[in-house]
Amino acid sequence: MTERPGVGTRDERMEAVYAQMEAISRRAVARNRRTSAPLTVVQHTLLTFIASTPACRSIDIAQALRLNRSTISRQVGDLLELGLVEIGDDVGSGAESGSAQATRGAGAERTAR
Repeated sequence: MTERPGVGTRDERMEAVYAQMEAISRRAVARNRRTSAPLTVVQHTLLTFIASTPACRSIDIAQALRLNRSTISRQVGDLLELGLVEIGDDVGSGAESGSAQATRGAGAERTAR
């Protein structure tokens, strides 16, 4: 049996397909854990702080909780994905409600969810 040039053997193609399916499976499991798992202690703390301090900025949260701003950004990003917080200059008005493209220094507020 003659192989087509540049395509590889059947076993090589099967290994490539298996590797891609394995990667997809890992991503699905990780996403499911992230969306189905209960919130972490840090996420609960952030939600409590945001609920008690409307329109707080990430720098405010970082200073109050003594965490790095990158940690706050990552955690708030996860909360945004879950729909638990909104970011924007005018949170809740509809103009930037739910938008991750908030301007520098924009406040965050907890959603009703």
